[in-house]
Amino acid sequence: MSSKTSSEKDRLKVLLQEASSLLRKSKKRKKVKPIFIWRQRDAMGRIVSHRSRPSTSQDTELDNLIQLLEEPVIEQDLTNVEQQDWATRQHISSQKWEEARPQLLENYLKLERCVPRFCQHCHNSEAVIRCRDCLPLQYFCGACDLECHRRYALHNRCSMNGFFSPIPPSTVIGEELTHQHHMKPLPLELPQTICGCPVVPSVVCSKPVVLITMKGRYDLVMPELYCGGCAKTWTPDLSSVQNSGYWPANQQLSLLYDVEVFQMFETLKLVAPGSSRLALMRVLNMKTAAYGRTGTVCGDTFQRSYNEWAICHYTVSKLCEEEPFTCPACHPDMLAVAVDGNRKLYRFKKAGNSEDSGYFKGVFICKDEDVASFVDDIQSKTHHMAGRGSCGQAGFQAAKEKARKSCETLDEEGLEVAVCRHGVLLKALNMFRGEIVAYPLKLQVDLASHHPSFFCMDVTCRYTPYLKKVCNACPEYQHLLSMKPFISVLHAKAHALRCEILHGGRNQGGAGCTLGEEVEQVNSFLSRLAFITKCMCKAGRTSTLTLQSIVWNKQKVDSLSHYLCARFVKTQKKHKEALDSLTSLQAELGIDENRLHQCVLDVERWAKDENTNSARNIIRRKITDEKKALTSAVERYNAITQPASHLPPSEALLKGDFVLPWQLPPSDGIDFLTKKKLFDNVMLVRRLQEERKILIKESTQHLAYINRRQEVLKNIISHLNTDENCALSKDSLEGLHCVLKRRLSNQHSISVRARQSYAKLLSSPEDDYFEHALRDHEGFQSVSDSFEEVDFEDFE
Repeated sequence: MSSKTSSEKDRLKVLLQEASSLLRKSKKRKKVKPIFIWRQRDAMGRIVSHRSRPSTSQDTELDNLIQLLEEPVIEQDLTNVEQQDWATRQHISSQKWEEARPQLLENYLKLERCVPRFCQHCHNSEAVIRCRDCLPLQYFCGACDLECHRRYALHNRCSMNGFFSPIPPSTVIGEELTHQHHMKPLPLELPQTICGCPVVPSVVCSKPVVLITMKGRYDLVMPELYCGGCAKTWTPDLSSVQNSGYWPANQQLSLLYDVEVFQMFETLKLVAPGSSRLALMRVLNMKTAAYGRTGTVCGDTFQRSYNEWAICHYTVSKLCEEEPFTCPACHPDMLAVAVDGNRKLYRFKKAGNSEDSGYFKGVFICKDEDVASFVDDIQSKTHHMAGRGSCGQAGFQAAKEKARKSCETLDEEGLEVAVCRHGVLLKALNMFRGEIVAYPLKLQVDLASHHPSFFCMDVTCRYTPYLKKVCNACPEYQHLLSMKPFISVLHAKAHALRCEILHGGRNQGGAGCTLGEEVEQVNSFLSRLAFITKCMCKAGRTSTLTLQSIVWNKQKVDSLSHYLCARFVKTQKKHKEALDSLTSLQAELGIDENRLHQCVLDVERWAKDENTNSARNIIRRKITDEKKALTSAVERYNAITQPASHLPPSEALLKGDFVLPWQLPPSDGIDFLTKKKLFDNVMLVRRLQEERKILIKESTQHLAYINRRQEVLKNIISHLNTDENCALSKDSLEGLHCVLKRRLSNQHSISVRARQSYAKLLSSPEDDYFEHALRDHEGFQSVSDSFEEVDFEDFE
């Protein structure tokens, strides 16, 4: 081994000497430094050096090279590198936090160290106040604190007397560190002059006022202006209070709310619908005490003020002709409407007044008197049948024609909700008699103007005969029969097999990948409101549900373009997978397209035969009726089959061991379960093909709706400029004008964002289908075209 090593050393020395001589003979050129230097890192993130430092000893370098060559090569398993990256990063992050924890603790304790300091404003006196809201100059003496925070009454301050202690705005530090009471005025936008005198008016304090902000409660005083020349005074009114960003809780303006509190509460109700106002009041009370202030926040007063603010906000939306309960992708041609009841949204009778429905009566939830009148009219014109109203082994009880009140302590027993296939809420009504079929019929009548192609329910198989009976008795509802029945995909699994094949959503031509379960997603959101709405009065419950539905729809509409694009990409992927699965199943069974088509027809034909299962049920129940039903079944079977396949009389069937044809092995070699599997695969491929076309149409309708909204806003702006009989004042009209311009700008941003989302699909070579199909629709402007910026100055 030593001789071999020495020979290799000699050979390498000769090669190195030759290389050195060549380098000396070559002409030296100035190397240009690269602009960018690329660094390579290993799996642990360490930098891998490209150039090793030259060794001072040539023998040592050769020994290292030989040792490296003699070591066995260990192949690293790189299959789980990506999976270990997250765990490695988390481990490194935990280690860094653990190393920094002692320093964090030390810095935290240093913050609490109260040492003598000079005032950072006058630099003469000792600081007695610390105000973090005034960073970077946070230390004040008593005089500077009084002068500075006269205008900033909402700052949270701490006194410095050996330790930091929070103090309210009405407390100032006097001489010898004594706490003195000094009321601070409410921050308001004040006029420059109140009269014609050249004297600058002074600010004086008047009546006390309470302000509620995100930092809790503040006890302040209302400012007034006083002119020393003519003794004229100016007192703030409702207009000046609202111009300063506050909302009144009473007419005396003794209690005000910062509008930011309402905006935060609205966002909180969207993120956590089950959060009550009581929880928010407790948070505000705790923050009030933490900052050294006193007093509590009244929940009832807050709720009333919030409702008035929400009503005002909704009225502005009406002036802008907003449509909060319209889906842009489903307008004007809607594909499907899904209806279901939510029994969790009940309300106790003892909760409050049951007569007043509030401002939002009839906006989203139908008026109770209209629903009661409709139900009474339908029940008086049709003959109702009693029964369980269920199908197969399912326990759904939503197909009853009549039902009693389930509990005497309840007023409303729930909410019947209708949504589109994108989860946008369309309409709702209160349930007083359980889930009777007249309630979805009322919603179907109200939503017929949207022209939906499918009407989705969890008990459509029971609802369809009822609808036909109602249409026979009331010809004015004949147009409802144009909506095809549709059982939601998940609920169809609990129905009888024949019912699933005939009415299941996966087997309805033209429905695409509509699930019919979108209403369940919405109900899961609304159900979290049941904790607070069950103890509300009727008006409060109606307002809460309506406002929550508006906020939910706004969230859905804002993300609609992203949702449609993501759904199209997912549909493309699933279509390829389903096609491959069907092809492999055909190859496994060895059947061609003709036999595949025949298997699908066999399953559909079996589902349409309504006599087999009914005869079997009669046989199981009663022997006498069994013979009659069997005889009738044999006669019908012999009438539709060839003579060679005729059955013997029913007496012979009952006496001997006769095997029925459906008990024999299949003649084509494919059993029913395999045919059903083929049927499901074929239906899935067809629905995915339809879904692509449906998404193209909905994308086009979405863009067209946005363009119409922009035109509507432009027309309103131009109408305001020429309307001389408007009931609003000049200043209010100018404010509405600015609101319209802002909403027009928002619509333009939504349009650009939607077109950019669709452009990502057009730029992909795999999605040429999307581009060609989208351009085939009229009114579509290519997303690759340059966007024209809206000139808002034209509407001044």
